[in-house]
Amino acid sequence: MKSNEIWKNESNYSNWELRKHRFTEEMRPIFFQYLGITPESNVLDGGCGTGVFTRYIARGLKSGRILGFDISKNLVDYGNIRIADEKLSGICKLVEADGFELPFVENSFDAVTNYTYLGVLSDPVAGLKEMIRVCKKGGTVSAVFPGNSVTWKGEYPYDFDVRLHELYERQEGIYKKHILNTSAMYFQSEEWSSSRYPKMFDICGLKDIHIYSVASSFSYSDRRWPLEYRKYQIDTGINDEIRIITQRSQITEFEEYGFTKKDFAELIELLKKKQKYLLENIETDKSFEMNAWLTIIVTGTK
Repeated sequence: MKSNEIWKNESNYSNWELRKHRFTEEMRPIFFQYLGITPESNVLDGGCGTGVFTRYIARGLKSGRILGFDISKNLVDYGNIRIADEKLSGICKLVEADGFELPFVENSFDAVTNYTYLGVLSDPVAGLKEMIRVCKKGGTVSAVFPGNSVTWKGEYPYDFDVRLHELYERQEGIYKKHILNTSAMYFQSEEWSSSRYPKMFDICGLKDIHIYSVASSFSYSDRRWPLEYRKYQIDTGINDEIRIITQRSQITEFEEYGFTKKDFAELIELLKKKQKYLLENIETDKSFEMNAWLTIIVTGTK
């Protein structure tokens, strides 16, 4: 099985849409500068999912256009609905396509980019070569991916705060140390980690290779974002955490390392309590839970 084929039936739209806060308005000119995009550019976004990054770029285009591709028809269809809702259909569209066999002629796009796409491929070199093939001579090919992050779970006023953090960190530690094997799970390349993308760009023939970084952050009290979106993060984000924790509760290895079914049940109930508290107190809450991270950008010229 090719690595991208496991995403054909992907339909967890919320997980993709939760990424919006990684791309803020003030960062767009920086992204355009680094990605070799102008308001007039014809751009391709690889492995776009529901098109969060695609739509972000589209909002900075004028006479330019952006096309996103993904192997999941579910994500593409949902993304095109969001594009229409956000009145971007004139400059933005998503299509279903296999990144190893792109249905575009050579030299079609001024810039070709992606967010986290190359990292899910079993053969990133093959995926990158297809991106290069459809980019115009002198155009920019880039890969964007999250780097190191800083997470602070906040200081909540409720009496179960310490217990929630203790349970969450225990199960997360067990999962990462003893259970997680992302490369095998998603057929990803162990040879080409994101740290080696500059070298991969080099062996694939790209010139003028650069590495950039952009910092961003998000908290529930971040008023750069509308209240509706912050509530969406609380409601959908914690529901997504609960879904993941519920799935992990079925993995028998957790019992072997001392995290029981009872612990999982308690953790899920505490997450629900946290969600209820935040939704009821979002305007006045001073827990200051926070996530901050670097976004890394590798670029090369064809």
